[in-house]
Amino acid sequence: MSCLSADDIYLYLEGELTGPDASRISEHLEHCAACREALEERGLLLQAARRLPRWTVPQDFARQVMERLFPQRLSLGRALWTAAIGTFAIVTSLLLVFLFSGLGLLNFLMSLNQSILNGLRDLAVFGAKFVKTFTLMVKVFAQFTGFVWENLTRLSGLPSVELQAALVVIAVLFTASVYIGLRRLRPMGERS
Repeated sequence: MSCLSADDIYLYLEGELTGPDASRISEHLEHCAACREALEERGLLLQAARRLPRWTVPQDFARQVMERLFPQRLSLGRALWTAAIGTFAIVTSLLLVFLFSGLGLLNFLMSLNQSILNGLRDLAVFGAKFVKTFTLMVKVFAQFTGFVWENLTRLSGLPSVELQAALVVIAVLFTASVYIGLRRLRPMGERS
């Protein structure tokens, strides 16, 4: 019989084995000094673990953890003071722009409103283009990886390793040349 596993030793120590299994292990322990020594060591370890006191979570454990993660709480007065300073900075900068623009108050407010609306519109257009481009890139990448996987599985059926290596090198060179060509074409498309 081969030596006992750690699981067998722990099950034997905890008395969880049935009659035939327990007798098989007892019989093995009579003839194997290494397993007897391992049984003694595991027994001492098990006794030490049983003597450890039970650990209980303190009632305010979550609060203590949160205080260590976020040591400073922002008081209401400090939050109001920060908001007041931010508002003052925005109003002051708008007042300075108004004074130096040379526009009347109504014209300045109309141009400010128009600038904000244009900015929001541009942001919405950018967001829509970004989402559309991202979804298109995901579709192209999925198709490309499917194509590559399909052809690699076909490639593995070729008879010669040298032929497989040559085809992979050709594919890498072709991909690199297409990439470089597209990079050169991109600035031309941006100018038009």
